[in-house]
Amino acid sequence: EHVKYGQSSLSKAFNRALSRWPTILGLAAVAVVISVLVGSLKNSRRRRSIIFDLLASSLSFVLEEGWKIASMLLIPVAVIGDLGFTDTFKKAFDIAKNNLVLIGAGEVGIRILTGIFGFLGVAVSLLAAFGLFMLLSPLSFILGIAVAVVFAFTAISLVGTINQFVRTSYYT
Repeated sequence: EHVKYGQSSLSKAFNRALSRWPTILGLAAVAVVISVLVGSLKNSRRRRSIIFDLLASSLSFVLEEGWKIASMLLIPVAVIGDLGFTDTFKKAFDIAKNNLVLIGAGEVGIRILTGIFGFLGVAVSLLAAFGLFMLLSPLSFILGIAVAVVFAFTAISLVGTINQFVRTSYYT
């Protein structure tokens, strides 16, 4: 909403995304197919030769990572561009084709940024959870564990959500 009109409203943005539900559902179906292919390639290891295992591993990695990057571009293209399923792929392909170096450099930068933030965020979350446990365990061992686990889970989930937001914002 903000990118297209200069103003944002959560209800307008939600309604706009909801109006693209057939396209988003189609993209979800493609994601399921790709996920099944990747899982099949990963599970086919250990059954064949070393060369087949290497090729299957490489192909599964390329499919998985390629789809992650593509999906980050496809959803905003579908919603912001108000496009159907096929047109979304065409537009996203044109954007990627004309900005391949920029997307590649941006992806490396985003991975570095989210990797550093993720590592530090998880480390700080675990240290804070341990601190809470040490603080509360003299009162009650069970209370200390419960509070520390809930805090760690919540804080690590928040770190993951922020990382996902940064990736989505970059591709939008």
